[in-house]
Amino acid sequence: MTSFIEELKKDIDNITQTIYASSNELAIFSTYLVILLRRLNPMSGSFYSTLQFCKTLARKVQEDQDSPKDDFFTKHLYRCYLQVIKEDPAKRSYICELLHAHTQHDLTLRIKIVQDLKKHIKEEDVLYCCLAYLV
Repeated sequence: MTSFIEELKKDIDNITQTIYASSNELAIFSTYLVILLRRLNPMSGSFYSTLQFCKTLARKVQEDQDSPKDDFFTKHLYRCYLQVIKEDPAKRSYICELLHAHTQHDLTLRIKIVQDLKKHIKEEDVLYCCLAYLV
């Protein structure tokens, strides 16, 4: 799995052009990455490679002029990431890193995400863990 993710990193320009061209491709590819984050052991090299690729992709999307930017993150990825945060305590800080990667370019977006956490995460210990990382 690690070598597969490393190959994706090498071809990131082609991947971004493909996912920018079709919202369907964007949804499928992002869902695939979230599935990997959900299923892989957080102590494995494959999980770390997948996490790093997701962060690299988030930064690239923020830098590119032609990207879908925040719209896809707030409408799809954010909720998928929240599911992982709720399901697996061992992955919370890692997924918070991804939330930060998607919002680091825009303080207003990060504030909105932090405020939305209160609506979507009802368990106080989980909420405070996420808030501590993002604030």
